[in-house]
Amino acid sequence: MWIKLGLLSFLTVCLLPGTVISQGFCGLCNPRCIVTIGGADRKWEFYNGALYYFSTGSRITWNQANTECTGLFTQPEWPGRSGNLASFQTKEEYEFMWNKLKEYLSNDYIKRSYIGGNLVGSEWKWTDGTMMNKALITKGGPNSLWFLNNPSGDGKGMEIIEQTPNGYGINDLSKSKAYHYARSYVCKIPCSKGIPPSG
Repeated sequence: MWIKLGLLSFLTVCLLPGTVISQGFCGLCNPRCIVTIGGADRKWEFYNGALYYFSTGSRITWNQANTECTGLFTQPEWPGRSGNLASFQTKEEYEFMWNKLKEYLSNDYIKRSYIGGNLVGSEWKWTDGTMMNKALITKGGPNSLWFLNNPSGDGKGMEIIEQTPNGYGINDLSKSKAYHYARSYVCKIPCSKGIPPSG
């Protein structure tokens, strides 16, 4: 069941001076809700202390998706809060995103969405600054989530992909592909993120 929250009720809930987006706020979106922001309805999914937005209509580049996620949760009345392309620290969190992705992209033959992994130098990092679980991205490792367990090695941006009959996993895209290939994307905002300035 979807709960519809208009922007006014949304602001009333979480924009009181000095408040933090709390588990209580996320409870309104547990397991899901619709929030109207900027005149558009956004469906949010709750999981383990964070809200997720899965794009369905627009297909954009990795950089554009990163910008979209940063701005998606930002309003003039809502300083200090922003989302990011989604990250995961556990296989369970990854599976949550993947299962939701299958629902939202059910009509796509090849299902793929940008997430927040990007290569900085020779190290993969999340755009939201959270920990990168090395066990899940070690090529050939027993817990590796790489698609076909074989990243190309020249990737700069990360996506989740399913390609029947080859299975699913995370995939790295070269800089040129990530800058030019249009994909859907997954945004994430922790429930505890952002404290508006007082006064």
